[in-house]
Amino acid sequence: MSDKEQFRVVNKILGSQPSVGPIPADQVLPWSCFMAFSIMVGRVLLPMVGLDIGWFWTILMGAWLCATWWVLTGRRSWRFLGKFQKRPNWTIGYQPYKSLF
Repeated sequence: MSDKEQFRVVNKILGSQPSVGPIPADQVLPWSCFMAFSIMVGRVLLPMVGLDIGWFWTILMGAWLCATWWVLTGRRSWRFLGKFQKRPNWTIGYQPYKSLF
């Protein structure tokens, strides 16, 4: 008897990646930050120096940031983001036992 014949799948969502519509759930916060950043740059900072780029270019800049982040992190985000974590420094050490009492 094979494994598929023994078990019946009750909930097909178990084991799948969570998402908000077509957007993966782990991308929602970074994309929100990128869109807020692009709006701040395109509609607040650039007009202060005399450059008004309009809403189209502001949204396009945010979409470009989101697409770049999605390409870098994608399904296996640990491959890119793991490079920025400090690796543990394992050493072998010996300490004599000292009783607390």
